[in-house]
Amino acid sequence: MMLWQRIVSALIAIPPVLWAVYAGGWPFMILLSLMAILAWHELQSIQAEPDPLILWLGYLLLLPVLYAGWRWPEGFLPLLTVAVLVLLAALLWRYETARWPLVTHAVTSFCYLSLPTVHLTRLGSLPSGWRWITLLLVTVWSYDSFAFFIGSRHGRRKPWPHISPNKSVEGVLGGLLGSTLAATVAFRLLLPDLGLGALLAYALPFGLIVGVLAQTGDLFESALKRAFAVKDSGRFLPGHGGLLDRIDSVLFATPFVYYFLIMFVL
Repeated sequence: MMLWQRIVSALIAIPPVLWAVYAGGWPFMILLSLMAILAWHELQSIQAEPDPLILWLGYLLLLPVLYAGWRWPEGFLPLLTVAVLVLLAALLWRYETARWPLVTHAVTSFCYLSLPTVHLTRLGSLPSGWRWITLLLVTVWSYDSFAFFIGSRHGRRKPWPHISPNKSVEGVLGGLLGSTLAATVAFRLLLPDLGLGALLAYALPFGLIVGVLAQTGDLFESALKRAFAVKDSGRFLPGHGGLLDRIDSVLFATPFVYYFLIMFVL
């Protein structure tokens, strides 16, 4: 039942996401804004006692930071700095020695969301940006899919039993195979003039590093959930858990993809 729920949820969610990516502009920004707001809500709600002030302040601070990353890149760092300082100042009104984790969680989760999401806005602003975001998503999704199916069937060795006991070495290797194959096919389609040597020089390190970062993002979110003793970040997608359970890998991989393209491809 869980597998069918995952498949049906994916079939429903993927088309509008890809449409917004292809459309770019405001549709893409609205998608990212909704994603960031929902992810922020999940991050705060995994706490036993989420603070309403911090929750709503995060909503209000995330949107201008994302907009600056899209339309005013040079203003992003000043706005992010102001946002973090405002969060810290607001937390003074809620400060209690026993609630110090609230401070660290609020600032960490704000940076965890805003920094990769702003890189997504910059990725979408590149020439033919929808192609590069599709490259990112296809590579990450291929890692996740190969890791899930190969790990479920052949997984034996468990390298992170205290963080994510279902993850296996076999699943990780299968995921890296999937991300590398997907990157190779995607680069061939996106850059058809590349020779075989150049294609492999781009696709192999790209696929492997994106795969490693995707797994790291997944493990980070798993560690976060264990710290707060919750199984899923939310119930946004049946069979998948919360939104964070679906975008954790993308968040970690996005900055690398952006700088890889800027430095070596574009």
